[in-house]
Amino acid sequence: MERYKIRRNEEGKMFFADARDIIDLCITNKVMHGRIGDYVFIYHGAGPTSPEGFYKDDYRSTIKAFQNATQDDVDVLINALEEKGVMYKPTTNEYGNYFDYGEMVKTNDLPYRKDVDISISNGEYKVSIWNANDGKNGKYNSDDKNDLNFLRFSVSEKNRTEYGDTFWDFIPELSNSTRILADTSDDTLFKIAKVILDNVTVLSKMYNKKFIGERLSLLRADNFESFRVK
Repeated sequence: MERYKIRRNEEGKMFFADARDIIDLCITNKVMHGRIGDYVFIYHGAGPTSPEGFYKDDYRSTIKAFQNATQDDVDVLINALEEKGVMYKPTTNEYGNYFDYGEMVKTNDLPYRKDVDISISNGEYKVSIWNANDGKNGKYNSDDKNDLNFLRFSVSEKNRTEYGDTFWDFIPELSNSTRILADTSDDTLFKIAKVILDNVTVLSKMYNKKFIGERLSLLRADNFESFRVK
């Protein structure tokens, strides 16, 4: 397993979830002393009015401070954990969703990517077009010469946790199979993705997401121009 490298949010700080998980592991495995959710004993150098030594710091403040750690700072704790037979791995992926035993959760954006992988964003929404192996009647059957392999689209909305970490939040109502064939060119797929992005951005102010998702499920490579909105 690859060793942890700091994942940073848009402010350049370590993901809060990563900082919290490392601190929690250190407390649990006696690398650090404290109580999860309450306090952590942290070493402080001598100050103008206080001697050097370990001080009882607030748990959340400790995590927020640890978000500014360098890779060397993190490696010190990772090494200490490994000496106790503990290997740290993040509990969340880059979109902020929790991993399920190391695998991407099934409701996460892009769960079954195959050959097709198209994504665009306007900073508010992200649209992805991908191959979920959809066919005419359920899963695509390559042995059936009459079946067709259709692509699926999904939309995520940018959100921010209470700790300042940004993540893409999957919108279930905006994940649908389409009538777009899997052999559609990337150039056309990017144009279709832009149409989907514009539809979601504009129509979300007037219609519910379920209606928008059902509308966009009718997309084909030869009709997407008719779906353009202003």
